[in-house]
Amino acid sequence: SSSSSSSSSSSSSSTTTTTTTKSSSGTTANSRGGDDENAAASGEGADAEFTVDASGLMQPVLPLIDDDVAAKLNPLARELYDLITIKGSMTVADYMHYCLLHPSYGYYTTKPEKIGRGGDFVTAPELTSIFSELVCVWCIGLWQLQRDAAAVRLVEMGPGKGTLIRDFLRTSEVLPGFHGAIKEGGVHLVEPSPTLRREQMAALVEEFGGEEIEVDDGAGAEDSDGGGAAAAKAAEAAPGDAESFAPQGGDMPRALRLDNGVTVFWHEFLGQVPPGPTYFVGHELMDALPVHQFIRVGTGWRERLVEPNLVAAGPEFNPNPRAAKLITPDDAGVGSYAPKEGEDEFRLVASDSPTAAMQLVPDIPENELELGQVIEVCPSALKLTQQIATRVAKYGGAALLVDYGGEGAPKESVRGFLDHKEASWLSRPGEMDITADVDFGALKRAVDEVSGAAAVGSVEQGAFLGAMGIKERAIALMEEDSMTDDDAEKLYNAFVRLVAPDQMGSRYKVLGIVPEAYQKSVPGISPLS
Repeated sequence: SSSSSSSSSSSSSSTTTTTTTKSSSGTTANSRGGDDENAAASGEGADAEFTVDASGLMQPVLPLIDDDVAAKLNPLARELYDLITIKGSMTVADYMHYCLLHPSYGYYTTKPEKIGRGGDFVTAPELTSIFSELVCVWCIGLWQLQRDAAAVRLVEMGPGKGTLIRDFLRTSEVLPGFHGAIKEGGVHLVEPSPTLRREQMAALVEEFGGEEIEVDDGAGAEDSDGGGAAAAKAAEAAPGDAESFAPQGGDMPRALRLDNGVTVFWHEFLGQVPPGPTYFVGHELMDALPVHQFIRVGTGWRERLVEPNLVAAGPEFNPNPRAAKLITPDDAGVGSYAPKEGEDEFRLVASDSPTAAMQLVPDIPENELELGQVIEVCPSALKLTQQIATRVAKYGGAALLVDYGGEGAPKESVRGFLDHKEASWLSRPGEMDITADVDFGALKRAVDEVSGAAAVGSVEQGAFLGAMGIKERAIALMEEDSMTDDDAEKLYNAFVRLVAPDQMGSRYKVLGIVPEAYQKSVPGISPLS
């Protein structure tokens, strides 16, 4: 074979490839048309020589990053620079997905020590066990309303360090009937990270004792709740170009038999949990799912994309300029989004043509639109919510979702957290938590599309915990003889942080998903009749 090409530093080049195919007779034919082409197509006669126009194929510039530039970047930033150079600017959703779930450099997959008081952020279960206790009481109330099923699946997605599920199980022992139902159905933790699975197992074994056991990971998986494991995988992975990362590591826990008789199973996806009545807990789950961002420009909506910040990268870096450009004052009236020199490794640009994700943009009245306005949509959260609602409607049970957000029009909210402080999420990928506000209004509309399920709420976390008895429980604990003054002060501070309007009390919202017949009887959420 022979080939000729003219290389270029742009995203494509004029390349022609000629290939000769030899026949059994040893003769040669040039496949350019006419009788020779017909003969080659039918396998008759001589060798076939054909020409392929490769002018539309991208010819990446090599080396992708100058060595001096690469030395300034962390490993994930270098990988993303290479990826964007080859494939073009990526969506905000894909960027979040890589930063949080990359198997080698992702924040959630490699940095469990960052969760809690000494890390980048602290969650309600880490503040006080009362939070998890009241979540358990909420589930018990719905279980009793639904005639005390003999076996229930207790599911938590994104269990973090295992604090909530540990305190939940300890509380469930107070009501033997409910605890027995959990023994029959099992605890199911949906967690793809091997590192976090080991953290969760350690927390449970320390509290209850137990040993790891071998199980068939796919046994009894549910395949009909909105597409089963395949659909769940699609919901949890960022849409677009980002790959869905498989768990890494051969010592990843899959099941644990606790000394109290409860069996704990780990799953990659919700669809792997066996069918049956299910009580689902999702605490600070939806805020970590990837969002798409869209910006209003003079020509309508355009999707925001992420690309290397050329100023930070240095003049040597020459990316492939896939359909993307900086937003300028003329485009949106808001100025450029390029960060100042040295600030971030990445910057935001806008697509110069519609993208596939733009079909997600909701209808917003014209009088509420402004140039430069940014909105966010999380298709993964909507799909996952519908899967949960479908399961609750089909088998019974309930779901409790607690997260920060609201029900107004979706707006820009993506942010990073590092060392308990807000930080630029376009810098140091994989080293910080990246979150976005949850659109509870959109989640409720998603549930409304599921026959037999109902969304109840959302209500503020402070109101929910107050209705569930957090004040009375805190007072009872502080009056115990074993409570020291220091412990009482810590408990009081945790109580204030959870319920005060200027702290977590108003910022966090609570949404319940229940069978339609029970929507007026949801503890802590349903309006009093």
